[in-house]
Amino acid sequence: MNRVGTIAILMIFCVASLNVETKVIVNNTSPTFDFKDALFKNHTLSIWIESINKETGNVIVNGLDTRCPSIPFTWDWGDGCIDEGFFPKRHTYVDTTKNYILKVTSHYVDGSTDEAELLVRFVPPKIDFKLLPRNISVIVPNYKVSLKSRIPGYGAPKLTYFDDSFFSIINRTVVEYVLSVASQIQMDFANDNVYLINGSFIQYLLRDVSFRGGYSLWYTEPVAFVMGDYMMRDSIPWSSLFHEMGHDITLNSPADYIYGGKIDGYANAIFSESMAQIFQHATAYEIINNAEKYGLSEDLVFEIKQSAISSIIRVKNSYEHYINSGMKFSSWNDPRTIEDETFDTFMTIAYKFFEHAEKADLGYRMPLKRMMVLLQTFCEKDKERYSRHRNSPEAEAFRATLMVAALSFAFEKDLREEFRKLNFPISDEIYEELINRAKITCNVSIDKPSNYLYILNRGVIKLPDNRTIIIGKITIKIDAKSNIGIDKVEIYVDDELKETLTEKPYKWLWSEGIFGKHTIKAIAYDFADNIAVDSREIWIFNVG
Repeated sequence: MNRVGTIAILMIFCVASLNVETKVIVNNTSPTFDFKDALFKNHTLSIWIESINKETGNVIVNGLDTRCPSIPFTWDWGDGCIDEGFFPKRHTYVDTTKNYILKVTSHYVDGSTDEAELLVRFVPPKIDFKLLPRNISVIVPNYKVSLKSRIPGYGAPKLTYFDDSFFSIINRTVVEYVLSVASQIQMDFANDNVYLINGSFIQYLLRDVSFRGGYSLWYTEPVAFVMGDYMMRDSIPWSSLFHEMGHDITLNSPADYIYGGKIDGYANAIFSESMAQIFQHATAYEIINNAEKYGLSEDLVFEIKQSAISSIIRVKNSYEHYINSGMKFSSWNDPRTIEDETFDTFMTIAYKFFEHAEKADLGYRMPLKRMMVLLQTFCEKDKERYSRHRNSPEAEAFRATLMVAALSFAFEKDLREEFRKLNFPISDEIYEELINRAKITCNVSIDKPSNYLYILNRGVIKLPDNRTIIIGKITIKIDAKSNIGIDKVEIYVDDELKETLTEKPYKWLWSEGIFGKHTIKAIAYDFADNIAVDSREIWIFNVG
């Protein structure tokens, strides 16, 4: 065939694909931020803005230090000015075209210090928007959204939307973008094992004008999460938003047997609230440590950080209350009482996740992905043992053991004795069963070429005896799977590395001039360092 004919056939049979949307997931190995200070140190200093004039630059900051130091505080206003004084303190910023981070330092007679920071915002954040996959995203609508329930007996409330008055400081597009980044991160935490609606997981942030907190509508179509006016009026409650999104993800996982509808009721919190707490803070951790990859400005990242620090301190305080009040384990919220008996218990589970992640310097992503691998083995037998409608010592033991086994698998460490000391009723038999069935699997196969005669990238005739003959260029296509996620796929020809792929679809156009018998090999690596290999011998005739 002449060259013109070859080009003509290529134009007919080859389909070019342009991938403009990128899944921005980063495996950060050297984080610059962690929660150690918030989790393991006690702070007595807090500060807040009493008033700010964005035209004149005048700011009044107040605060409190419960140690009542007699030495004046040091004020680093972030604009080059440093002075000393007590609360309240006034300052005038000359340049109001940018934002500032104020740091206040307490000084004590024993020579120790404490610090607190806050953002002084005059202008909105500037974002370098990245293209994200639209099928895993969040929409903050400026119109009413009609919801319908996917679960019989679960009502779909009539809600409204947040109008533009709620986004005078940080606009709707920025909020939508950050939450979409969070959605990508949380889907990765769940190992992409989440129930999809028409191939997508698109969440809507909606408004409940009469509610003072937030809640998840994991069971609706479309999936939604809800905030009240109180939560959204003065600032964006980033950590709380990540929390409700965590409910949406974890209650719609695993895809073929979701937790939602099977653990709901008075026993839900030991799973649903523990996991929402873990997801919200792990999400903030990933966003903060990969801010540049996501195109987020320093001031916006600071706000997310402060929001997450504030909420993780509440987790620590609840854990300490659990310890100091007699370690009263409860996975059942008694409907006859006013208080939530499960609150300190599920906060203790979340705290222990954070404690182990921070002390081992493991980050949050990989332990959480491993934790979800075990939790995603949930099945009909587990649903019966979880016993959402009736409490019993056996049900309490199963619920406790499920979460402790998941934490143990997350950190590859048997945590039974640690939690027994916290009065968790753990069953050794159930623990061993859950640990033994949590397997991380990694598989790879060369899907193309297979046993065909290929002419100009198209399989035209199936060949016997698993033979492969290629005439012209060919696109090598690899199928790689792991229930903890694929890190990368390498393609080799005769043991020479030709291409390394980190995103789906795993494919590479083999276009070099080459003749004769050769071996194609694909090696897949997952995030747990498992390796899978597949290879195929082929005959190829390509002039290049």
